[in-house]
Amino acid sequence: MTTATPGLSAALCLDDVLTRRATPFGHGVDWSDLGIRDDGDLLAMLPPRLPFEASGATGTPVVWWRTREQLVREARHGAELLAAASADVFVVHAPLRDPYGLLFGCLVPALLGRRAHYARTGDPLPPEAHRPLFVAVPSTWERLRRSLRELRGYERLTVTHGTAPLPDDAVAVRRAVPRLSLVEVHSSTETGLVGTRADGDWDFTLAPDVAFAPRRDAAPAAPAPVPLAVGGAPGAGARGPRAPAPPPHAEPG
Repeated sequence: MTTATPGLSAALCLDDVLTRRATPFGHGVDWSDLGIRDDGDLLAMLPPRLPFEASGATGTPVVWWRTREQLVREARHGAELLAAASADVFVVHAPLRDPYGLLFGCLVPALLGRRAHYARTGDPLPPEAHRPLFVAVPSTWERLRRSLRELRGYERLTVTHGTAPLPDDAVAVRRAVPRLSLVEVHSSTETGLVGTRADGDWDFTLAPDVAFAPRRDAAPAAPAPVPLAVGGAPGAGARGPRAPAPPPHAEPG
């Protein structure tokens, strides 16, 4: 069962997202109303820097600042990646206070001029969707697994999934709906967007402004998991008002 949701002004919603970092759950936004023609238009709508607070799961929460230039560059990469999906609505489950949610749930649909519907994972699927794109969190997959009949009725179905490992429900949904296109996004509060991979590819493709950092230790004699070390554009993930560009960031292997 689906129900209509009230729409919000795109300009007012963007202001609210940028100032209060609030996600307008239960509402829809037509981002084409902003009239964004190119990256420069979006750049002009953003503040010079935005803070993002790390979760604190591995220590004291830390605020990481990202510039509007970094955010627009990452949003453009995401828009180019998802343009072929021809989504008629972004169904956003990710909170907009996080980099992944802000990029794929707000800035990318703004660049593409698409509608977005902000929902909690237990909410009904949006009405009149033909080619939805779900900006997923792990619990999204359980919701999709309970909606297989609706999923099979879509002309096209795309799901973006953040850094967390795919849950078992994702395997079941992809098996039941083979037309589903999956885009996995590797990112973090500290680094921003690192890379993406599509439809079960083994390797991630690094974002255009990210490169592998040179190894500082001897290569292992035999293939073995090693931490992923990446370096980004100057100032990526800078901490505090005068922080220098960070060193290469390592993710566990």
